[in-house]
Amino acid sequence: MSLEAVKRRREKRSGRRYPVHWKLHGRGISFLGFRHGDEEALNGRVLNINRGGLCLLTEQPIEKSAVLQCEIFPDGSHVGIPTVMEVRWMLPNPDERGTTVGLRFLI
Repeated sequence: MSLEAVKRRREKRSGRRYPVHWKLHGRGISFLGFRHGDEEALNGRVLNINRGGLCLLTEQPIEKSAVLQCEIFPDGSHVGIPTVMEVRWMLPNPDERGTTVGLRFLI
């Protein structure tokens, strides 16, 4: 997805995005359960969040439309908030290493 497409997409969003500095750990799931191996493991830093999803900075590549079982760790928390999310878009991060990923809440 091009940067222009992401900007247009942002303009269509309803609802405010809240900047945060949280951690996220996720693992790809399939219809039969968890996928094996690290190819679908995802770790990163949550940049912002709203009622529909969040924006994540990660160094691991992840497949678009992948479904992930995730835990979100707010600042200072050792206990994660469990959720299921879908990868909606990805962009190389121009400011630092890694990829910026848009995740949508499914649960």
